[in-house]
This record gives sequence, C-alpha cells and structure tokens, in this order.
Amino acid sequence: MVFLVGGAFSGLWVEALLGISEGMTRFETSFIEKALSPGNNARFLDVPCGAGRISLELARRGHSVTGVDVSAELLEAGKKKGVEEGLQVVWVERDMRDLSWEGEFDFAVCWGNSFGYFEDDGNERFLSGVYRGLRPGGRFLLGTYPAETLFPGFQARKWSRVAGGSVIMLQEQSYDVSGSRLDTTWTLIKGNRVETSKSSTRIYAYRELCSMLERVGYRDIKTYGSKDLSEYRFNSPVLYATMAKPAGNNRTHWHGKA
Repeated sequence: MVFLVGGAFSGLWVEALLGISEGMTRFETSFIEKALSPGNNARFLDVPCGAGRISLELARRGHSVTGVDVSAELLEAGKKKGVEEGLQVVWVERDMRDLSWEGEFDFAVCWGNSFGYFEDDGNERFLSGVYRGLRPGGRFLLGTYPAETLFPGFQARKWSRVAGGSVIMLQEQSYDVSGSRLDTTWTLIKGNRVETSKSSTRIYAYRELCSMLERVGYRDIKTYGSKDLSEYRFNSPVLYATMAKPAGNNRTHWHGKA
C-alpha cells in the first residue's frame, strides 16, 4: 500500500487493492499470527487498514479488531464486506498520525509498505501513537522496506499486473538524496481508463529505523527478512520488525544483521 500525494485512494487504486486474493490475505495473516503469537480473542489495531482485508481476516479468526485509514472509500468497502459476513470490526476514518487510544490494544499491525509517508516528525508521531495505544507488554509488527532492501535491486521503472491481472500498473521511481525520499509516479491502466497518481516515502536505513523505534520507547525489537522469520540481513527482500511496549523497566535490545 502507498500514501498518495494530494488525496486518498480512489478509482482504479481501490479496484487494485480490493483485487488482492483471499489466499494471499490468509497467508499474510497467518504470518502475522506466527510473528506475534496473539492467542485467542486478542485486541488488534490495524493501521492503515486500507479496505480492511487483514482486519477482516483477523476478525474471522476470532480477534477483536479496530481498522484505521484516511480513505473513506476504502473503509466503506471494508465495512460492506464485514456486514456481508457478519464480522464485527470497528472502522475509524483518521490520519495515522492522529491515534488517540491509550492502552487499549494487545497487538498492532502496520502492513503492506505503509510506513514512511511523512517527514520524520510525522513518522515518529505515528509510531508514538501506536505505542500509546498498546497495553503494557503489547506487541507491534511493522513491515517496511529500508535502504538495505530497496537499493541493491533498485529499478527506476517497473510494470506489473494487479487486481487478478485486470489492472496494469506502471511504477516510475526516483530517489531524492537530499531528503532520503523515494518519489514514485503510479500509472494504472484498465482498458481505456488511465489514472496517474504520485507518492513520496521516507527511506530509512536499518540502524536509523531501529534508533527511532528505541527513541519512541519500544523494546525487544526483533527484525526478520522473510516470512519464514529468518533474520534480517543486507539485501533481504523486506523488513519485518516486531517489538514490545515494556511492561516494566526492560533494557533495550534488538536483533538482526544489516
């Protein structure tokens, strides 16, 4: 998922996000449960939740879920699906930097390349909001693409098919070295429809990200480079970080290799 400059998701973007297969959603949610070990009927925060595919699957598995997103159109799609299936999910339309909960959740998830949209203070505000929302001892799973993942195989131009192949996507990328930001133009094509949008993402180096997480207050930070929970290394295809809000005065320690 990406954050579009100048507006929320609409049009072919919504179709693309709704087109992610149920099998992929089940697979990813199983990984989330493996990484966090939530037990039964845990309280989850999913932010940003998009159209709620992870939120809904967690609810199917018996968890209590709150999904937060800035896009009313995506939230409405998730809400409609939940009503059809009789699933109880709390849907909240809100900027992810403006999380107001205090100690309400056992677990939180930021999934689908949804971190780094803002300047440093905004990204840290998001991490701090999740931290406040967790109960003491609660855990957070963050999926992202740090510099050590992004740049070894960097492609300035990539074509792909999404929404089950019905939508063609062109991703054109450039890197702003002065701001450490990846600027992307997205072109989505379906038949005669062509829609273009832009995004900008702050790219953090591994150590830089871990330092921010520690500064916010997270402890027991563990980093993985794949869904088999192998440790994160240089050129791993993705970074999954799990971390805890301390129940007491725990010392900082984080694991993994860049």
